[in-house]
Amino acid sequence: MRVNSPVHLHRSPGRLSAYCCAWLFLLVAGLQVVHAQPAVTLDNFEFIPADGARGYMDAGGTWDGTAEVTDSTGDTFRLRISNSAAGTPDPLIDDVAFDIGLSLNVPDGFRLPASPFTVTTAATGGDALAGNCTAPGGGSITATQAAAGDPITFVFPGDTNLPGGSTPCAYTLTFGLTSDDAAPFPAPGLNPLDYAFSYNEIDNDAGSRQTVNAQTDVEVRAGDVIVTKTAVPNPADPVNGAYADGETAEWIVSVFNNGTGGTFEVLVDDTPNTSFDLTTLQ
Repeated sequence: MRVNSPVHLHRSPGRLSAYCCAWLFLLVAGLQVVHAQPAVTLDNFEFIPADGARGYMDAGGTWDGTAEVTDSTGDTFRLRISNSAAGTPDPLIDDVAFDIGLSLNVPDGFRLPASPFTVTTAATGGDALAGNCTAPGGGSITATQAAAGDPITFVFPGDTNLPGGSTPCAYTLTFGLTSDDAAPFPAPGLNPLDYAFSYNEIDNDAGSRQTVNAQTDVEVRAGDVIVTKTAVPNPADPVNGAYADGETAEWIVSVFNNGTGGTFEVLVDDTPNTSFDLTTLQ
């Protein structure tokens, strides 16, 4: 015959507290596994002028060497966004920059050639096992801007992430910017372009939002139009060079660009004295 002896439980406050702390530590440790800690860098800023003959932006529009491209392509800009976190212990979860976003603050007179504007995207690196370092939007996203000088927003598809990995996952974005063809124009000299990249450390948790800022500069040069009008002396009057009534007088109108940048849609309006009638223009 088997007799079960009663089991007596003795409560020990010290031990109970220790057990609770141990369970709490395990719970916190478990939460840390899914808590991302990305290492995000913005770099490889490039400026590619539409006209290869210049290394700056023109104030007042964009010229590609043969035609104006202010409202089509503008000048080309490029940047890289990478996450160099090691991805341990699990590159599929840990160290991911979740729900990414990007904005660009530009000075007065800077704008997208069109809004929305198509932004080309590419991806490199990332862990082969993760398989999720792919170009956002499948190769293109859009950028929007309300008006010249306003912030530019890069519109990523929802739940776009930037994973970590032993080989950093990097996204390269290529887009166009132009100086506006209406006042206010960009100031000549170096103009700052301020990028703000944001992400969640925890997926879909706005409370874990982080921001990485980076700045690059672009040079702007402005044209300076000078117009001169010179009367051609009458060769028939070598002393005074004057013209008699009924004779044809000549003027030479010269237009110069005395600035360091290009000029666009230059129009010269000359109104002759009412005593003259225009006969030829060449």
